[in-house]
Amino acid sequence: MVDLKRRPDELLDEEYLYRIGKAKDDGLIDETWEALTPILNEECGEEKTVSVWRKHYAAGKKWQAVFEKQEFCDDDERLRQSKQEIIKERMKLRDERVALNKELREHARYEVNNEIWEQRLAELGKVRFPVTTTPQINGSCDLLICVSDWHIGMAFDSYTGKYNSDIALSRLSQYLCSIRDIQRRHNAVNAHVAILGDMISGAPHSVIAIENRENVIEQVMLAGEMLSGFLHELSTIFEHVYVSSVAGNHSRINPNKKDAVLGERLDILVGWHAKSELKHCENVEFWPFSEAFNDTLDMMEIRGKVYLVNHGDFDTFTEAGMAKLFSFLGVIPSAVVTAHKHTPAYMDVNGVACIQSGCLSGGGDQFTLEHRLGGKPSQTVCVCSDCGIEAMYPVRLI
Repeated sequence: MVDLKRRPDELLDEEYLYRIGKAKDDGLIDETWEALTPILNEECGEEKTVSVWRKHYAAGKKWQAVFEKQEFCDDDERLRQSKQEIIKERMKLRDERVALNKELREHARYEVNNEIWEQRLAELGKVRFPVTTTPQINGSCDLLICVSDWHIGMAFDSYTGKYNSDIALSRLSQYLCSIRDIQRRHNAVNAHVAILGDMISGAPHSVIAIENRENVIEQVMLAGEMLSGFLHELSTIFEHVYVSSVAGNHSRINPNKKDAVLGERLDILVGWHAKSELKHCENVEFWPFSEAFNDTLDMMEIRGKVYLVNHGDFDTFTEAGMAKLFSFLGVIPSAVVTAHKHTPAYMDVNGVACIQSGCLSGGGDQFTLEHRLGGKPSQTVCVCSDCGIEAMYPVRLI
């Protein structure tokens, strides 16, 4: 039953007229326009004739048809746009899924290859480096053994020096002999090996690339083999060998220093190679890289004292440089061990022993010749007790 009275929400006469006229067209009311006219006049406060009301209703139906058509078109356009957005989102989701699957496949392939190589190196290490009886030593000190700036791959022969991979291997043998002498002299129990970076020559500059005898991949493999043999020899004369490592600037992947990503340095692979080959040696332990430092800084503990390990390319070996480093870390270590400058040095900064280790290659390459830098090949060994560093040996090599 259609209410012929005007509703409170029908504020406009046209709204009331259209409802009544639409109800009549739909057959919901039986009254004729002549019968409806008095009711419309009363409700609208008008005095219009039947024909006027009919004309107004007819005009209203026209405009309503236009509005409904426009609204339909707008809805259709919105639906079309929504459909396009859904299609685009579906395509984006598909592309993201494809990219994710590709990344997962590559990551899985990398992990599989990594596990295969690690397993093969471990098997090879068992053959090359047989396990020996761990010595029992009754002593009160340990040795801090610096491994710095080997620059494996570089080859030169000049007035001030000569170097290649064969000479590097010979000098490592000399270094091991000196370490044995120092160990016996002080009755040292454990060896703490600080790998200070620049294990390979890399290719940070075109001049260095020309001087390299081996390419970068060969350098990493060769340095890894040398480091494995070096650490295995130490494991035969010390109760435990603890290894901590940082990367140097020569092993960065991108030759351009400004574009190089912090943390992408190939020295990491050298340590990983040695760790994989010596996995079966229970008295050789590799400390994990300090992720907070992006493998440019590390800390090691020797007889209760904290030792800071870094390469030195980001920190100058001066009192101001060391003080800035301590402030940056918020830690005052017992000692700092660094390299990079290729010459051994010692400095005390407010009670902190600062040790700079030498290099295995020595001077004689194009850079040292142009800058008139001599430098004899050397590595550094420190004797560490409960009180800290008691003695420092710059081990000269030939």
